[in-house]
Parts: sequence; C-alpha cells; structure tokens
Amino acid sequence: MGKTYDAIVVGSGFGGAVAACRLAERGRSVLLLERGRRWGRQDFPRPPTRQASLDSAPFGSAQGKQDKPAGRPGGGWWWSEREPGLFEFRRFPGMSVVVAAGVGGGSLVYTNVQKVPPAAAFQGWPAPITLDYLRPYYERVREMLEPTAIPHDLQRLRAFQAAHAAIGKADRVERPLLAIYWGQGGEEERLNRFGARQLPCNLCGICAFGCDRHSKNTLDLNYLKRAEDLGAQVRPLCQVTRIEPRGDGYEVFFSRLSASLPPASLPPQGQAEEKVAARSLYLAAGSLGTTELLLRARDSDRTLPKLSPRLGQGWSPNGDFFGALLDSRIPLQPTVGPSVAAGYDATDSGGFYVLEGAIPAALVARRRRALRILNRIVSLLRFSWARRAAGVEPSLPACGDAETEELLRYLGVFFLMGRDASDRSTPLGTGGRLQLDGRGALDLDWDPRGSELLLSRMRRYLRELGRGYGGWMLVPQGWWKKGFSTVHPLGGCGMGRESSEGVCDPFGRVFGYQNLFVCDGSLFPSGIGVPPSMTIAALAEHVVAHSDR
Repeated sequence: MGKTYDAIVVGSGFGGAVAACRLAERGRSVLLLERGRRWGRQDFPRPPTRQASLDSAPFGSAQGKQDKPAGRPGGGWWWSEREPGLFEFRRFPGMSVVVAAGVGGGSLVYTNVQKVPPAAAFQGWPAPITLDYLRPYYERVREMLEPTAIPHDLQRLRAFQAAHAAIGKADRVERPLLAIYWGQGGEEERLNRFGARQLPCNLCGICAFGCDRHSKNTLDLNYLKRAEDLGAQVRPLCQVTRIEPRGDGYEVFFSRLSASLPPASLPPQGQAEEKVAARSLYLAAGSLGTTELLLRARDSDRTLPKLSPRLGQGWSPNGDFFGALLDSRIPLQPTVGPSVAAGYDATDSGGFYVLEGAIPAALVARRRRALRILNRIVSLLRFSWARRAAGVEPSLPACGDAETEELLRYLGVFFLMGRDASDRSTPLGTGGRLQLDGRGALDLDWDPRGSELLLSRMRRYLRELGRGYGGWMLVPQGWWKKGFSTVHPLGGCGMGRESSEGVCDPFGRVFGYQNLFVCDGSLFPSGIGVPPSMTIAALAEHVVAHSDR
C-alpha cells in the first residue's frame, strides 16, 4: 500500500486547500488527492476548443455529444474521466449544477468575490457558529487571499450606480472585495509573498474561465503553494472512489485518470485501483462530491454504516438566480473589467445579494451575427434607436474588436444569490435532498416552492433594475422547462448538535467516526445568500484549528 500519512485531504478547493496548508504548517505529513488537473497560465481553454454537452457522474460513465476539434492542448471546457476539462456540468430534475475541476477547485473560475455574510445568514446554525465567532477565521482568509476593491473607474460601475439611483436604491451599491492582483499599471510581474508569479489584471473580463495571467489570487498561488512548500503532496488527476476505516485511521481508494494532456501534466499511470492510508481524513470534494462519497460509503459499500440519516438532506443552490439586460439606455461597456466589479447588498431587507457581470469579448466574438440579429429585433420592438444616448466614450480601452464592443455595449448580466429554503423539514417538504438512485448514481430531489417568496423578491428587483437602466430585463420564470441552475451548491453533510440533526458536529467531525472531517461547502446547514467561498474557507480554518482537540 505504501506510505501512511498523518492526513489525507480529498479535494483542493476552498476547504481542501485550507486544510492541507494548515496541517502542513503543523508538521503533519499530508497527501491531497484532486480529480482535476493542474492548470498553468497558458492551459485554460479558449475558443476554439473542445465543447461537449455533458451529463456526468464522477463514479460512473460520462456521456455527451462528440467533442469538437481541440484548440489549446490539455483539455477543454467540460470535465469527465475521459477528458478532464475545467468545468463539470450535472443535470438533475429541475436543477443544473456547474462546478470546477482542477488544482485550486472553484477558485480557478469563481468571480473573486470575498464577502462576509450578515449575522442573519447563520440563524439556525449550531453553536458556536455565529458571525462573531467566525470573524477571526475570516481574517485569516483575508490575510491569505489579499482581496481589495477594484481601483478602476469602469463604465459598468457608473452605469450600475446610475441605474440604482434611478430606482432609489443607490445607497446599497458597493464595490466588493476581489481576490485579484491589480498592480500599479503597466505589465509589472510580481512574486507574491508565497513565491508565485503573477501579472496584474488586464481587465479582459474572462476570469470566470480561468486567468491567463494568474492575476486572480487562486488557491494554487497561496494556500496550496505554501502547503507544497512545507512538504504536502498534491496529486492531480486522482479520482477517489471509496473510503474505509482501518484500525485507527482510514484507507482511501482512488483511480488515476488518463487524458489527452501533455505528458508532463500527467502523474504516472496505473492500471488498477490504488489505495493510501492516513490517521485522519478530511473530505473537501464539494457539496456533490463529498456527499456522494459518504452516500456510497453508507448505502453501497457499507464501509461507514453509522453515518447520520440526515446525510444528503438540507442541500441548497444558495438561491442562485440571474438576469440579462437588453437594450439599456445607459451604455455599460461590459467587456472591460473583471468578472464582477460591483454589488448590491439586499441581504438584510430582501435576503439576497446581487453582482453585475462582465461579458468577455473573447467568448462572444464568433457569435456576432447572432448578436446583430438580437439587437436588431429588440431595437425594432422598442424603438430604441430614437432614444439611446449617443456619443458616449468608453471609460477604458476596449478588450475586443470594435464591432463586438459595439454589439455588447448596451447589454448586461446580473448574478443573484439568496437565502433559499434548503431544509426539507419545512411544512411543504421543500429544499433539497441528495441520494443514490436505483442505479447507484447521484440524484437530487429539489423543490423550489419554499423559496418562492425569495424568488419573487429577486424577480421584482430585476424588473425594477431594468427600468433603472431604461432597458428590458430578461428574468427567469418558474415555468421554464430547464428549471434552475447553480454554481454554488451547498449542504448535504450539514452540521448539527447530534446525528439526528446533522452529519457532522459544529467542528466538522463526522458523527460516529473518529478523525473523519468534512471541511467544504457540504458542511453548510443552509444557504447564506452571498458568494460562499470566503465562508467555506473560514469554516475550514475553524475545522482544522480544532481537529486535534
């Protein structure tokens, strides 16, 4: 079997990276297993690239349309065991989920927002977890990720502020803290304090598809960099399939993934399932990944039969919602800037949070014909040629060609999150539940009815915001056949005071098993209604800080 470690960490996102770093700082021998690949600055997929429509399960077969011809070497957008791309897409009845795959997890593709939720977001969470309790752990995360507000005056920012002023809501507009290296102007490269090379942000808007410049303070440039410098081993392309208790620790079984990647990116190939052992096991494979591992251990492999009956319950999409703005009277210039630059905080009054978004010119340049048709149809319907502001100069140099910039100038996208109903014990039986179906594949039962009040508030806000821009806001409706989607899946292994209330205690310790911890977003007993990455990392800091006690 080989070496036995002090700790094995499964997953390298905002939970796993924190765990690996802090355990390595204590002098522990640490092995981190990550199913995705390492993504270098020049490896992220860009058009033209492989683009598959994929329904997948990590432990089963992944099926989808045939791949298109490759662009850059090293994989495309979508992840499968055959093709380890940057994103994994899962479709469940009424809900689609998109998550990242790679060393650094969701930090590779998230919008960089570091947001502390309001105290109300922790209502119903078991003691001692409150906002005040977590403040020191939030500060540890802030020290590592170094988030700051955008220093540039973007046209998008001015338009967002003006639209909210027009509807009497300007007082809640903010510039959220973003984990981005801005530089001082020019092309100066730096070594960050962990020794990773970064170029300053060039405002290309493509951060949510991987940063070519490593301007994003992603986890591979801080927490994971420090962990590896202290001796932690990070093994990419290792898909964990099974966990078993052995003696005073755990054995972890995994398969090495093969892929059409440059040889230097691949670990040594093995034909059979491999296993490693450790005294402590930290699960951080995300809401879907961690929950599925434990469901298999309880219901299929029967290796962890004492797991709580609450396993899989309390799943939340974090109230993810979106809106698309067409034909704004105010020019936005959405191609310039990071993925998001401004937010609207209605967490106290409405239970939701809003981010305006970029539209990367590099991703839509080949769809100019469709944009021309869309803009023409909307203009004819709304007579917008007679009322648009003319001659408005962009605030910063364009990131795309002139035609693409002009086609996108009056379009916008908005991302909303809210405190949805994730608890299935409510009278309507609402919220979400992850479970294994008759074929042993992960399934999701999610009922949006308990969240209808939140959804109606978000729809009303979007319609008002559209009027503030003088445009037409496309707002998702509940009757749409494709249902809802999320990039912030939370819960499934929620914390509680005892096993009848949760899978783990408030310190991430799995009920019924020694030295087995959960330290990712699956630990949340409910959604929090803001970008969750900072809270996932803070909770992981808290879990590891108490793991030896």
